Amino acid sequence: MSKEQSNNVNEKVITKKKAIGPWRIAWERFLKNRVAVVGGTLFIVIVLAVIFVPILSPYEISEFNL
Repeated sequence: MSKEQSNNVNEKVITKKKAIGPWRIAWERFLKNRVAVVGGTLFIVIVLAVIFVPILSPYEISEFNL
């Protein structure tokens, strides 16, 4: 096998890896941390409650019963 043929074989063997961005790395590290996932889930639930509870609640903010 000549040197030129071995270079062609080596080029074919090398596979290109898909580049991983910093956001992907951060997301994967976040998913590995269970406490962070639970905290993020609770945060999303609270934000959704703040957004949707006033819409779904039958009571007005100014309405109160002493």
